[in-house]
Amino acid sequence: KKMARSLMLHKGAQRREMDSIRQDALPLPMGSRHVPIHHATVYDIAKERLTEGGYNVRWEEHSTTPDGMRYFGLLGITNGENSDERERVMGLRNANDQTFGTEGVAGDSVFVCDNLCFSGEIKVGRKHTKHQVNDLPILMDKMVGYLGAAWDNQAERVSCYKERPLSKPEVHDIVCNAMKAGALPTSKIATVLDEYENPTHDDFGPRNLWSLFNAYTEIGKAWNGHSLQDRSIKMVGLLDEFSGHRALKPLKDVEDFAEVAELREVVEVN
Repeated sequence: KKMARSLMLHKGAQRREMDSIRQDALPLPMGSRHVPIHHATVYDIAKERLTEGGYNVRWEEHSTTPDGMRYFGLLGITNGENSDERERVMGLRNANDQTFGTEGVAGDSVFVCDNLCFSGEIKVGRKHTKHQVNDLPILMDKMVGYLGAAWDNQAERVSCYKERPLSKPEVHDIVCNAMKAGALPTSKIATVLDEYENPTHDDFGPRNLWSLFNAYTEIGKAWNGHSLQDRSIKMVGLLDEFSGHRALKPLKDVEDFAEVAELREVVEVN
């Protein structure tokens, strides 16, 4: 079963095949310590490590900005143990304009609605320096080694959310807290509430935390990959705290990377 959801593009981005991306020239360094890395190299390292870890890439989607500087990709993966309800996903992103570094995160997709989210329990990445090419295979190995435990924990999370009924005041409180946490734009509060009260999919008719979460991810289909990744990680953290779900100790090996003003062009405000 292939996830039907298409990669939502950031403004001006282009959906592309990896064979096309491979033809792009590597940009020149932007400073004495800046060492660009080809988007295809990031993809190749991730796919090689997944294969060696016993995972198969069943589908993939890629996009870049028009200047080719920024890349976002999704890989749908399996090791023969995917549930009938959800699919495992790896997200990749790379920016050779120093907007952000090279990162990999683990995600989850719900089959019935094609909604995608990232829990934030696995996140690895590096700045673009001379050590990056040597570090990335090690980081991806760490990530792949942690995937099984992370997705086991995700199954527990789903069960926990389904078992937590919600009152109307609780729903409104959660949505408002999501806005305050940066997980939900103010302009989408009413949209999420409407989706929860009138779900697009019958599976989310029960008045519980799982249905509210899927109302949120349904609205998240309109967000680009960068926004979806950052916002859904914040939302999962908020709902875990509310439900009492004990998240897996995060695997986070990401260098601090000061975001520059140009990032505002990538992240949509709505």
